[in-house]
Amino acid sequence: MENETEPSENGIYLNVAVRDAEEIPAFTDVTVTKDDLSTRTVEFTAPKRSTQGLRIHFVYGKDAPEESLAAIRASIAKLIKASKQGPAEKSARPRKGK
Repeated sequence: MENETEPSENGIYLNVAVRDAEEIPAFTDVTVTKDDLSTRTVEFTAPKRSTQGLRIHFVYGKDAPEESLAAIRASIAKLIKASKQGPAEKSARPRKGK
């Protein structure tokens, strides 16, 4: 394994971290694809009366197991729905050519 935070084309890296509220001023859900890796970062603002938000950092290769990707995507969609901070994506799968 070269670098666990940058998986191979068939690997997955998932990091979920609690962050200070100041680090996450607004809900975001961004996916960027470069070469054979896609990176999705979802940030949730702190709930009322809380000082901490949540950041999900998800990196996966183009040949990562689809069953695993589907399970992670479904979990993220449930968190987004439960947080009421943004619309759950129908598919977090990057479009071809992007």
